[in-house]
Amino acid sequence: MRAVRLALVALAILLTGMEARGAEIAPALPPLYARAIDQAKAEMLRDPALALRNAEAARRAAAIMSDPRQRTLALATADWLRGESAVRLGRDGEAEQ
Repeated sequence: MRAVRLALVALAILLTGMEARGAEIAPALPPLYARAIDQAKAEMLRDPALALRNAEAARRAAAIMSDPRQRTLALATADWLRGESAVRLGRDGEAEQ
């Protein structure tokens, strides 16, 4: 019984190691982008105009990311925050862009 348990533990460790090697490691977000996104989220309820400016800064930083999948997600996040802040400012037409 003990041998079976040890074999199962060894198998789990092997599978975990194989899974970790096969996983893609996403590149770290550029600090300028990450900071702008964090600030936009933090300011959304207090100052939507400032949140809008931060979201626009995040979008500019996202546009120059080299990884296409990371860039697409970063642009979508920045656009979401831009739209949210525009709605809070009563600029519905701007939110649709």
